[in-house]
Amino acid sequence: MRRLALLVLALSMATPSMGVVAQTALSADGLPIAYERHGTKGPVLILVHGWTNNRSFWDPHAEALARDFQVVTLDLAGFGESDKGRATWTMEGFGRDVAAVVEALEVDRVFLVGFSMGGAAVLEAAALLEDQVAGVVLVDVFHDVNERYDQATIDTFVEREQRLWHDMDYLREDFAPDAPDTLPQRYIDNTPPQPPSYWFDIIRSYFAWRNTQLTRTIAQVTAPIAAINAEYRPTEIEAFRRYAPSFQVRTMPGVGHLGVIWMNTDDFDGFLRELISSMGAPQPIGAELCGRARPLPSVCVSS
Repeated sequence: MRRLALLVLALSMATPSMGVVAQTALSADGLPIAYERHGTKGPVLILVHGWTNNRSFWDPHAEALARDFQVVTLDLAGFGESDKGRATWTMEGFGRDVAAVVEALEVDRVFLVGFSMGGAAVLEAAALLEDQVAGVVLVDVFHDVNERYDQATIDTFVEREQRLWHDMDYLREDFAPDAPDTLPQRYIDNTPPQPPSYWFDIIRSYFAWRNTQLTRTIAQVTAPIAAINAEYRPTEIEAFRRYAPSFQVRTMPGVGHLGVIWMNTDDFDGFLRELISSMGAPQPIGAELCGRARPLPSVCVSS
């Protein structure tokens, strides 16, 4: 299984991305959650990072998307500039982090976008926020909602992450076989030399949630759900539609897990705009969507 940081930029050493000053919202347990806003018009997009990441992992997209959307990026508790003092790490807790930011924004409707483990956070938040969520986009996660992980598989994943932390060749797999050194180096430069031990409590909690709560949570979400996935493994669309009948997916070829959001960023943004539009958001004039101004037939997959 591919690296769930995959699930991605930095811990407390991180600085506010792109010069935007972070604000804070209080999660349900009182922990401050850092977030920042980009753009002042259009639908509200909440972009949520994955495991070992923070909000700056969305920097390649925030400025471009902010031309047409109000873009909000946040640090889940335990990452980036958010508080790290949570006693128990759960996906439900991360969902409450996202919900706290949405409540602080005082907006009527939002679209939630979650990369890797952030997909669990946005699904939990969507179940909490109900009709306030206009749509959910999952990014390179839950290719097969029926997949389960036994303890030996989880232990192997954790051991490998600890042993190969910041290994350049291992990280390169998250992008592409011929990815330039600058991409894994960027990850190395923006994560700590050694991961904090509680990060592994978090990823074990993620696997436990996925084994027992994923499909139940999907079924609780009333908003439409879509995905943008890499093609290194197929998306089991019909399995997902058992729980979310309108589910659709767009596929990005030739990239790994982190490559989905750090490589071919214009393609990713085009897919995201298309999916958000299909969920009812106004389509920006001149937007380059799949099959429109810049057709990409080889990666336009909806069924």
